Parts: sequence; C-alpha cells; structure tokens
Amino acid sequence: MYQMNKTTVMIAILFLVTAIAQQLQVTPPILLGQAFSKELIATIMDQPIDEQYEQLKQETGQTHLVAEAKHEKLLLDNTSASRVLLLQQELADKRRQFRQEAQSSDVTTLDLRKPSGLSAGEADRLLAGTGLEGLGKAFVEAENDYEVNAYYLIAHAAWESGWGNSKISREKNNLFGFMAYDNSPYQSAKHFKTKAEGIDVVAKFISQNYLQESGRYYHGPTLKGMNVRYASDGNWNRGIAKVIRSLVNKPVNDPMIA
Repeated sequence: MYQMNKTTVMIAILFLVTAIAQQLQVTPPILLGQAFSKELIATIMDQPIDEQYEQLKQETGQTHLVAEAKHEKLLLDNTSASRVLLLQQELADKRRQFRQEAQSSDVTTLDLRKPSGLSAGEADRLLAGTGLEGLGKAFVEAENDYEVNAYYLIAHAAWESGWGNSKISREKNNLFGFMAYDNSPYQSAKHFKTKAEGIDVVAKFISQNYLQESGRYYHGPTLKGMNVRYASDGNWNRGIAKVIRSLVNKPVNDPMIA
C-alpha cells in the first residue's frame, strides 16, 4: 500500500469520521471533538495507514463502524477515478522534483534518465504555439518506453530544429538532425514518415547508445556525457540545458502542479 502525504491522510481521517458520524447520527464536528485532540490527529497522521485505522478503532471504540468505513474507503480507492487521481499525484510529485533539481543545479549534469513527471496534456501545453505543437504525447511516450527524460527530448528537438522550423525537420520530419553529418547535413539526415516516428527512433537510439552504461558512446547519462561523442560543438550541452531550464520555468496551467 502506498504511503499517503499528510493532506491525503487528513482527508482519509475526515472521511472516516464522517462515515462513522453518519451511522451514529451525530454531526462530524461533535464526533471529531469527542474522539480527537489536535495532538492525537498529529500523531495519527505520522503513522502508516493501517495503524491509523487501528488507532481510530481504539480511540472511538467503534470497531465495527471503523471496519466498515475502512472497507468503504478501500472501495473508493479502487475506483478508476481514484487510480487516475493517484497517477496524477505521482506525476505531479515527479515533475516537481525534476523542476526543483533543474532550477537549483547544473542542468548539464542532471541524469537524463530521471522521469519528467509530464503528462501528454502538460507537454502539449508547453509546446503550444511552437513548431512542435501537438507532439507532447510522442515525447512522453518516448520517455515511458526508453527512460529518456521528456524535458530533455523536447529541448534537444527544439535546439536542433529551431523549434520545428528547420528545413530538415519540415521536409524530413527529423527534429534532432539525426544522421545529419557536418559535410552534408541535409542529404545525410534520415527521413522519417512522421515526426512522432522520428522522436521514437531517436529516443531509443540515445537511450541505448548514450544513457546506458553498456552503450557504445556512454560517458555518463548527462548532457556533458553526451557531448563527448554526440556533437562536435563543445557548447551543445549548455545550449540544450538553457532550453530545459526555460521549459521547467514555464507554467502548464495545471492545478495539480505547484
């Protein structure tokens, strides 16, 4: 069973109190005042969820009612809506963690295998009004399939393609300049049927060759490590880092994300 944050625990406690109060035919505030002090609530919130229910039984003396309330809560937790909400909360936590790291540390040294916490909808909102608009799902799916951070993938594509406006990206659906060698960039650049296909192929290639320890060009799963073999431009890693930082500072208008 997953660990709940304090806000969620308080909601669970209030749910139990309300359920018990309804069956005892008293108002929740009355039962809350009788059963809990501020100190007790604080103590309960710091315990694992099963211990919270056990303490509720002891403090209220209503073993049967608490058991019923727990059963009802578990049923509610097992609904599709609850599972979706839990997934949203997990994504929000991951996104918040990555944002904090990107804002407070050297982005060129961040592990590019770390999850972004972005949903497809959030990624689409980040890309709205750019030449990459509508590709949020492709970037997020590539992260999920190959463990390559979606913020990085978006930043890499934006940097190489001028936010989807380069000739190679427009005519060959190649957002990354993949296989575009210095002496013949357009001619050598690989052509993809769709931009989504290009994102998938390049994300897999980068994961296998640059971000995994067994990779042919592995020098650490970071922008600095990639720059050793991926790009002839020694400032490549810093350019993409700037785009990543601008992305994490951009609001996505989602109330789940702080």
